[in-house]
Amino acid sequence: MNWYKFAKLNKQAFKMELLYNFYLIASLSKEDILHYLKSDKEFKYYIVHKLNEIKNKYLKDGLKIVNGELSHRDKEIENFSDFNQAAHWFETLFRGDFAFGGPKWAEIALALYDLYLFPDLEKLYWDKSDNSVLVEFIYKLIRKIDYFNDLAHNSDLALLNMIDDSSGGRVKYFLDYKHDYDIKDLARFFPTDRELLGVVHDIGAKPFDFQNSGKLSLLFSMGLTSFMNKDNILEIEKAIIATDNKREIYHLAYLLNSHKIQNADISLLEDALIRLSIMTKDFTYSLFFAKYIDEADLNKIKKIIIGFGDSRAIFSFAKNLKSRKNNINMSELEDAMIATGDIDEMFYFAEYIDSVDRKKMFDAILRTSPKSASDQVTKEIIEREYDDLLEQGTTKEDMMPSW
Repeated sequence: MNWYKFAKLNKQAFKMELLYNFYLIASLSKEDILHYLKSDKEFKYYIVHKLNEIKNKYLKDGLKIVNGELSHRDKEIENFSDFNQAAHWFETLFRGDFAFGGPKWAEIALALYDLYLFPDLEKLYWDKSDNSVLVEFIYKLIRKIDYFNDLAHNSDLALLNMIDDSSGGRVKYFLDYKHDYDIKDLARFFPTDRELLGVVHDIGAKPFDFQNSGKLSLLFSMGLTSFMNKDNILEIEKAIIATDNKREIYHLAYLLNSHKIQNADISLLEDALIRLSIMTKDFTYSLFFAKYIDEADLNKIKKIIIGFGDSRAIFSFAKNLKSRKNNINMSELEDAMIATGDIDEMFYFAEYIDSVDRKKMFDAILRTSPKSASDQVTKEIIEREYDDLLEQGTTKEDMMPSW
């Protein structure tokens, strides 16, 4: 796709909320929709008008993305009725091109053409079609739009090209949620049309299960946090901790660090991360915790980093202290680094960490036997330039570790 051209065309792409309202309608049973078509005139007009609006939005944005792809062959269509012509071009003009066009884009164009041919629901409404007939058309349209949402082109879902840029990342998580759970759970979290929200409440959507870590993780990934409050936050923390997923635990800590929710206990998340770090011997998220979480117990994290004895973890922890007020005993980190026997890391530690006893570190390097050719080179530099290095305070740029 010509992404520059597409970006200019796509300024009015529909929002995540429109997609949510579509799937909230789709989550209603045919029987429920038929009941409200018969009993609620306001809802009857709403659902017909809303689905027509959504259908037309798909056609308009579909025209933009199809033309964006056709631009690779200097082709363009002007009307929705030309989607079948676009499908033909994708099959013929792009034959053998694995980057653009081809059968997948032809399928996308044909699905849009199928939407174009679908009867106008508002015309059926004003023609006073029987409710049982109208509900069948409603469900057929829902299935056609849902089918389009699953279509992928050469790199991703076609739907993602039509969604507003700020929502694109959230859409995949939303579709995962829709696949695994009842999206009526989300009615309180998304901006939802009044008419639709009333029906969902009447049907009796189940309360959200704050102990379901799978649901919680997807909510966080969708950028939804308003559901967290002082009454449920400990329940949410325990559910996420129970996943034993370091990324999810850290993500929740990061969110709580930003939102400052009453009754939140970030130490629970820290202890869980430390436990998992020790079990897996991977301290990445504990190091993130030390760097970014205001309430991190730095001395507690320092203790497990020292105990693990990994030179890079010690260096990273010490480096992160630059941006934090702390009362860390640097001498303990110096001793831990020396104990690793890693000459290169000892050198970087001496050069790039504030408040380090450089003489202590350089003397330790001179007493240490090299374990690699790189260690040998570093030791020779120290031996040759000992006095100069002590006076400099910093090294040349090309000696900074690349990682």
